[in-house]
Amino acid sequence: MNQCSSVTETIPNIEERFQLLKRRVRKANDLNAKCVGYGFYQVPSSTNPTRKYLVDLENPKGPTCDCKDYQYRAPRFVNHKCKHIIAAMNERDIQDSIARRNREKPEDHTENV
Repeated sequence: MNQCSSVTETIPNIEERFQLLKRRVRKANDLNAKCVGYGFYQVPSSTNPTRKYLVDLENPKGPTCDCKDYQYRAPRFVNHKCKHIIAAMNERDIQDSIARRNREKPEDHTENV
């Protein structure tokens, strides 16, 4: 087997992983993550509304989640992010953006007459 054929054989795997990531991001967009402490987020299950997962975005080794997807795939794939981690990251980005916008607003010095 030459080098070119080994590279082309991995492309379907890359494409498949890319498609899985796109689906995971779409599902994450439907989840409402809630900050429950510095770097910690509670994210609901997409299939069981009573089940909540805990995401830690500040873990020194990278974001973690207590869902089965993350527990199973994280040891096998570098930088694996389940939909709950993606939802928590989205929420953190939204809150950071709101805080930044609020800091940049000029103060209103008008007086009520």
